[in-house]
This record gives sequence, C-alpha cells and structure tokens, in this order.
Amino acid sequence: MRNRLLRPHQPIRIGLHLLVPPGTVIEGLGAGAENLGDAALSPDRRHDGPERIVIAGADADQDPHGVNGGKSRGIGSSAAACRPLRAALFWRRGSEGETRVIVIGRGSVQQEECDVMGHMNVRHYVARACDALQWLLLEAGLPPSAGGYRLHDQHIRFLREMPPGTPFTILGGVLEQRGRVLRTLVEIRNSATGEPTATLVSDIEPEGRLHSLDALGVALPDHAAPRGLAFDDPRPVPDLAAALAMGLAEAHRGVVRPQDCSAQGVMRPEGVIARVWDGVPNLRNGGKGLGVKEEGIGGAALEYRLLHLRPLRAGQLVTVTSGLRALGSKTATWTHLLHDGETGKPVAAAEAVGVALDLVARKAIALPPDRRAALEALLVPGLGL
Repeated sequence: MRNRLLRPHQPIRIGLHLLVPPGTVIEGLGAGAENLGDAALSPDRRHDGPERIVIAGADADQDPHGVNGGKSRGIGSSAAACRPLRAALFWRRGSEGETRVIVIGRGSVQQEECDVMGHMNVRHYVARACDALQWLLLEAGLPPSAGGYRLHDQHIRFLREMPPGTPFTILGGVLEQRGRVLRTLVEIRNSATGEPTATLVSDIEPEGRLHSLDALGVALPDHAAPRGLAFDDPRPVPDLAAALAMGLAEAHRGVVRPQDCSAQGVMRPEGVIARVWDGVPNLRNGGKGLGVKEEGIGGAALEYRLLHLRPLRAGQLVTVTSGLRALGSKTATWTHLLHDGETGKPVAAAEAVGVALDLVARKAIALPPDRRAALEALLVPGLGL
C-alpha cells in the first residue's frame, strides 16, 4: 500500500496576504512595528496579488495549506467530543471596566537565546511558552508538584522579531477541552510596545486532576489562527526507511543529551524544534557554499506546526529527515520528520513556512537563483502532515 503521505500533484495559487502577519490587536497603540511579512508584499504593497507557489504533490481533494476556506478540526475532531468553555473573549473586563489579561509569564530575551539571524531562536519561543503553561495549569488547580503535562500538537505563528534585550509578557488561556486534552492559547507580547510577537496554540494532556476551567476560557484571535499550515488531524507519519525512500534528505543525526531533558529524563518539548533548526543549514545550498553571516542572507520562520508522537529520553538516538513541500518566490514550506535512530520509528514531525531574510535590511527577499535551484531538488511529491 502506498504511504498516505504521497498524493497526486496539484499546483495552487495563494494570495500574498496569506503570508503577511497581521498588525496589533490592541486598540489605540498606533501603527504596528515592522514585521517580516510586510516584505512579502508586491512593490505597490497591495495584498491581493497572487504568488505562484510550486506544490509537490498536494491532495487533489484537500487544501494542504488550509488557506482556501478549510477549517481546522483539531485533535480528535471526528471522535472526541469538544466542550467549549464558558468565556468567549480573549480579553476579560474588570469590575471598573479596565482590560485584564491572564499573565502566565514575563522575562526578556537573553543573548544566548538568539541565533545567527540576530533574533530570539524558535526553540526558545517554545521553551518560554511551555514554561508559562505550567502557570496556566496552576490557575486550573494543578501545581507542578502534583503533575505536569504532555504536549501532543502545537501550532505557532511568528509575528515580529525579538532581538536581545526585548522585554516580553506571556498571556494565556484555554480554548477548549476534548476529553483529557486541553487546547491552550499562549501569546507572547513585546512589553515595551504591547504588540504580539508570537502565538502558540497547544494541545496538552495534564497529568493530574484539574479544577473548573471556565474562568480560564478564551477565544482564538485572528492573528493566532492557522494561515499557511493546516492544524487538522495529522496523517500517519512514515518510518525512517519509508521517509528516505520518499526522497527526504537527512538534515540532523544526533543523540538526546541529559541537559535537553526534564527531571524525569524525558526530552523537553523545545527539543523537537531545536533539532529541526539544527539541521536546516545542511539543507541550505545542499550544505555547501557560504554561511549565513558571510552571505548576508538568512531565514525567518512565519509559521510552524509541531507534532509530538512518542517521548524521547536521554541517550536515545534521533534523526531528522526533511523535504520541501512548496516553494514560492520568497517562501518555502518544509516538512521535517524525526525518528528514533535505533528503531526507525517516528517520534515527532514538523512543518514550517519560512522566508529568506536580508540580515542587514531585516526584510524578506526573493530567493537567490542558486539557492532556489538547490531547494527545487528537495521538492517531495505529496509531503505534509
């Protein structure tokens, strides 16, 4: 039987506005800060000009990007009953009419949390958000001393860069409950400007008894909704041998280190996106040519999906194989599969939409011809989660 990741070819067209992060949702703060998506606009800054996207084997009956009217079903949508929570607003009003939010984290971007691109690395967005979820569970009556949680699935929107020293505040709430699984919302905001820099929607399974969740109920704001990646029930992930047979390229081969793990010896959630990021330079120009700093061209993620299948423990071998699902003039959509290096079984998967970034102008740019040629060789028909 053919692996379910393989689908017929289908070229599609999407508007550039689908690649542009929105402005701030706070009223009265004035114009939003510069964001990476602005650079994907046409020269006249119109949002409605379509960009030709090369799709390697998309479903004939399914929109793989979730941008043509498809709805995200969420975890277990066909079988598990969804219990919407009572609260209907992301922002809650206090007794005197002031706006109050659920603050579940605060901090500032440290130099060691930044990468060669000069901004906070994706793994630390995940790490900070997952730390903050512990505070959200505390509000639900589950302190860390009574139990943690397991992360199943996560969708991330990156809206603005955060350079070293940026102060941030983390807000959060619960979107819905499906059995034991909670769909939570985390928003990271620049404390100085009040603007959202990233949103993370996570399906987590608490490892303990919760109190009432109604006081924590929130609704999903538009700037946190899936845009270029679907957040539907995932398809089965192939094992390592099947992934290589499909044409995916090995980007990372390593071992889970003790420092990457929790006190229980299980790799922390940010370990998945960290290994994906670690392997990306091996896909850049076929792993040859100038480095990011020498070339002056880097990359920035606009959107991610992270699927956690099996826990990894300290000492386990892990590989990342990657393939390109779609290639636009400025954007690339990747699928990354993580496998146990000993057994070949899938342990996690990721999808990402990224742009080429001029590291001086801090603007998205068209892919250079040599980079584009190298990427086209990595297109894999039917790839996707």
